[in-house]
Amino acid sequence: MFITRDIVGEKILQYINRKISLAELVNWAETAVCEGEFEEKQLETIRDILGHIGLSDVKEFGLTWDDCYEYLEKLGFHVNIEATKIYS
Repeated sequence: MFITRDIVGEKILQYINRKISLAELVNWAETAVCEGEFEEKQLETIRDILGHIGLSDVKEFGLTWDDCYEYLEKLGFHVNIEATKIYS
């Protein structure tokens, strides 16, 4: 599988928006590190981010909102939070 910064960013967004679990994100990151080919221009950034995400299920490492924000910024995403009230 070919991994670009857009693909990594979209996976992080899926996690933030609870479309995938932390376990699914970690599994994807571990698979990507082992089997993926990375976009050459962003090789180091992608590899570093995936490495940390792959360890996120270990309590000492974890994955915080600040981590996700930082990763998205490094990947070229502008992060803008919008919340919608769901109760009346």
